[in-house]
Amino acid sequence: MLLDSGSQESVSFFSIVGVGGLGKTTLAQLVFNDERVRNEFPLRLWTCVSDENANDVKKILTNILESVSHDKHDGFTKDLVQSKLGGLLGGKKYLIVLDDIWNEDRNKWLELRKFLMVGGIGSRVLVTTRSERTAIVVDDEYKYKLKGLSPENSWRLFEMTAFGEKGEGTRYELFKIS
Repeated sequence: MLLDSGSQESVSFFSIVGVGGLGKTTLAQLVFNDERVRNEFPLRLWTCVSDENANDVKKILTNILESVSHDKHDGFTKDLVQSKLGGLLGGKKYLIVLDDIWNEDRNKWLELRKFLMVGGIGSRVLVTTRSERTAIVVDDEYKYKLKGLSPENSWRLFEMTAFGEKGEGTRYELFKIS
């Protein structure tokens, strides 16, 4: 979906949603570092949004600006952050990952979103979140709900972790569960 070139929108928003520890960030990292994604998006930015910054649009924008410019901007006003960010992102095709968003406030999201709409056609914002509601607020159309492993795959993962890839030296009497 991120690589779909048919979209004429300047910026599209996507979310990966699932319970904590399921692998949302790991999946986003795999996407972010994929060769096709690197080739498609000349500008790729990653920002971790902690719980204490979830409602602070200026702090999120400052984090994005710092990831693009590699400079600190703590003393900047929101207008100055917006202006600098617009100058660095304006008209460029980018992928921004906002990792671990918790904010369910639609008004705060819309405020943040308007500052991200400066990208060139085909730009993408990927959000990871535990909250189904946050994913709906971001954009319900492009939502990927991450599910846990099946019982069979969970058991296979346990076997590989406990006994190695080939299960060599496996003691089958350990498998009995009473």
